Amino acid sequence: YGSNPGGNIILEPEGFPLKRKISTGFTAGSYGLFKESVSFRNGNGELGVDLSAEGLKSDGYLRNDTLNRWSGQFTLYKLVGEDAILKLRIERNEVRDGLPVL
Repeated sequence: YGSNPGGNIILEPEGFPLKRKISTGFTAGSYGLFKESVSFRNGNGELGVDLSAEGLKSDGYLRNDTLNRWSGQFTLYKLVGEDAILKLRIERNEVRDGLPVL
C-alpha cells in the first residue's frame, strides 16, 4: 500500500459471472490522492465476460514522490464440463512515478 505500485493477492476471487453487474468507485484523500474504478461483468450459460479499468493518482508525501497508474483488464470465461472454467485474460498496466528526493 502507499505510493509503491506493488502487487495484490486475491484471497476470494469472483467465479464465473452468472448475472450482469456494473460497479463504480471513487476515492479521494490527502496529498492529491484520487482513485477511480469501473467494472462490468456478464454471463449467459456457457460464456462470461469481465471488463474493468482503474486509475490512481497521488502527489505523494515527499517532493517528486508522485504516482500515476492506470490499469485495464478483459477476461473471457468459458464453462468446460460442469466443474471447469477456461479463462482468457488480457491486461494492460501503465505506471509513472517519481522517485523521492531525500
